[in-house]
Amino acid sequence: MAKIFEKFVEKNDIDNKLRIPSNSNLEALPPCRPGQEAKLKVEDEDGKIWEFTYTIRTENRAFFTKGWLQFAASKGIEVGNMVTLFKNDDQHHFSGCGADQYKITVKT
Repeated sequence: MAKIFEKFVEKNDIDNKLRIPSNSNLEALPPCRPGQEAKLKVEDEDGKIWEFTYTIRTENRAFFTKGWLQFAASKGIEVGNMVTLFKNDDQHHFSGCGADQYKITVKT
């Protein structure tokens, strides 16, 4: 699996939307131009599939919006937790949610 980003959760990430770090590998996400939205399906550590909407505001500012807050609440994510997003290189490790599959992990 290729790591797209890893970040410590901040207050705004659980109150509003998750800011994707500027040093992330955005090329590993589905195509999205600044000002547009794209859907991203991710599998959590329990095998549940979540759909996030992500948007790129400028070249270095991207966010998870729709779906993220429900995920964060469901997982009990708190400020200081570590969230990591990976892109699957091997389709056999995932339960199947499309050609490009992603995995998200949370460490407390």
